Order: sequence, then C-alpha cells, then structure tokens
Amino acid sequence: MNTNTLEVLTDYKMNCEEIRDLSSEYIDSSCDNIESMAIKKHIALCNNCSDFIEDMKQLNVWSRSLSNTEIPQDVASRLRQKLGLS
Repeated sequence: MNTNTLEVLTDYKMNCEEIRDLSSEYIDSSCDNIESMAIKKHIALCNNCSDFIEDMKQLNVWSRSLSNTEIPQDVASRLRQKLGLS
C-alpha cells in the first residue's frame, strides 16, 4: 500500500448508512480496495455495524443453503399478472 492510499484512507470515513448501503458489495468482495478498507475501519469501531455485517454474512450463508423450490405454474401466472408482467 502506497503513501497516497494511506492518506486517502485516513481521510475517507464512512457512516453507518453507507455501511448498510455497501454491505452486500462488501460481503461479496466487490467493493474497491479503498471502500473495503474504510468499511473494515468503521466496523472495527462501531459495534452496531459490526453486528449488522455479521448478521448479513449469516443471512447470506443461510440463503445459499436453501434449496430451489419451483413455484407452481398457476401461482407464477397470478404473481406475474399482479406485478403487471404478463
């Protein structure tokens, strides 16, 4: 990490709302390095955000363990109709 990166990271602070907005990208490792480091810095100091990120990670693991369930055709048709997709 070069000096410029450290300077940017020192000045780059995130608030709790930004952490919530970027939580999915952070968990999926799709944030850029500066964002990822800023999130790590914030959650090291903020118990609420740290707990939120841990809960989101657990939800991610749990949701991946669910089996794919096929929606019956009549239910899918009614759902598409109510959403204005048919």
